[in-house]
Amino acid sequence: MPVTVKNISLWRKEVENEVGMLARTLEPVTKAGANLRVLMGIDIRAMKLGLRFETLSGRGKKVAAAASAAGLATSSIPTLLVEGDDKRGLGLAIGEAIAGAGVNMTFFVHR
Repeated sequence: MPVTVKNISLWRKEVENEVGMLARTLEPVTKAGANLRVLMGIDIRAMKLGLRFETLSGRGKKVAAAASAAGLATSSIPTLLVEGDDKRGLGLAIGEAIAGAGVNMTFFVHR
């Protein structure tokens, strides 16, 4: 599989850090047909904002409506999704390509 790069939008919500909040929020989005390919949770209690999580979901009006109804909003942070077969040096190659394009990153996840 070749490496692909796509501009994507993440959906974001800040919530109180309590058991089951993630599942309750994602349930209607998933039932609407979202394919949750990226899911990040960040504990930002030190900033007294609770828990923030972000998800990349499927496109479409039904999914967007469900996400909005669940309190998720599209993040304003520019985001790229880079996918390809896992192989030695892939992270370095991605980093070099991003640097070569003149992009300054503030957050990077490699899975």
